[in-house]
Amino acid sequence: MSPLDALHSDRVLVRRALEDRQEAFEALVLRYQRKAHAVARAVGVDAGDLEDVVQEALLQALSGLGELRSPSSFGPWLLAIVRNVARKHLRRLARHAIAPLEDPDALAAPGAPAAEE
Repeated sequence: MSPLDALHSDRVLVRRALEDRQEAFEALVLRYQRKAHAVARAVGVDAGDLEDVVQEALLQALSGLGELRSPSSFGPWLLAIVRNVARKHLRRLARHAIAPLEDPDALAAPGAPAAEE
């Protein structure tokens, strides 16, 4: 992709990406990568998971690019995907957080006194 391609609109780059021109999607990624990170961070994704969340959103955007109704609105569309992926990530983390045990004696060593005693 030439340096002038950085001046192309999202619409042009999306159309080129849909023609399987990988460099066009790469240009879109470079254009929105910082904003995508900022959105994921604003939603609450921690620094350790930030890159994974953004990469997942970019993969979803790439696979759904043909569904984009208005190629000129790629940026807001991508950032909405980032927001949704970030929220899903946080929900998944919350579900997998350590839940209170219903039976604390279940973890007791054999022969140890029960918690109620």
